[in-house]
Amino acid sequence: MNLAPIGHLRGPFAEKFGTPRQPGLVPEVEAVVELLAPWNTGDAVRGLEGFSHVWLLFGFHLNDPVSPARSTVRPPRLGGNERLGVFATRSPYRPNPVGLSLVKVRQVLPDRLVVAGADLVDGTPVYDIKPWLPWADRPVQGEREGGGFAGAPPESQLEVIFAPGVEGHPLAPELKQILSFDPRPAYQRGDAGRLYGMAYAGHEIQWQVDDKKKQLQVVAIRNSIDKGPE
Repeated sequence: MNLAPIGHLRGPFAEKFGTPRQPGLVPEVEAVVELLAPWNTGDAVRGLEGFSHVWLLFGFHLNDPVSPARSTVRPPRLGGNERLGVFATRSPYRPNPVGLSLVKVRQVLPDRLVVAGADLVDGTPVYDIKPWLPWADRPVQGEREGGGFAGAPPESQLEVIFAPGVEGHPLAPELKQILSFDPRPAYQRGDAGRLYGMAYAGHEIQWQVDDKKKQLQVVAIRNSIDKGPE
C-alpha cells in the first residue's frame, strides 16, 4: 500500500519534545490541516461542518530512523519503567508509523480544516480525515469499557509559574496547560537545576523544575526570529 498525504498539519508545536502525548489534553490550542490538490477545492469537505470532531490518520514523520519498532515499549504513563506490548500502547514507533488522533472541528474551509486539541507536530503528513460518529465510535451502552493502564485521563503533574517579565506574555495561558503535564522523559526527572527548552508558536520556551515542590517555572519566552526576550 502506498500512502500519499492529502494534506499537512500546521500548528504551534515545532518539535516532538513538549507536544502533548495524547489528543485533547490542551483543548484550546488550534492547528490547521492544509489540504493538497486535488482535495483542496471544497468538494472533499462538503458536509463536514455538521460534525463536531474528526479522526486524523497521519504519519510519524519525525521518527528516528535508527530506532525501529519493537514488540515491547516503555510507556511514559508508567514512568518508563515497565514494558508492555507495542499494540497495548500508543507509541509512535510502530510496525507501520501511522497514528490516529481525534480532534475538534473549529472551522471548515474549502482548502483547510481548523481543528483544536491536536497532538501533532507542525508539518505532520495527514493521510485521511474521517468524521467522528458518537453512536459508532463509543462502546455500545452496557458493554464493558476498559482503558487498560491508561483508563483515566492524565492529571496535571506540575504547578506552572512564570518568572518576572514573562508572566504576562500572550502565550502564558497555553503554556500553563501544556507544561503542567510535564513533557520531560521519566529518566530526566529529579535532575535539579537543569534548564529545559522547547519550540512553540515561533518562540523558544525555557523552564526549570523543582521536583520537590512539584513546580515548574518558565524563565524565558524568546521570539525564535530575533532570539530576543519579550
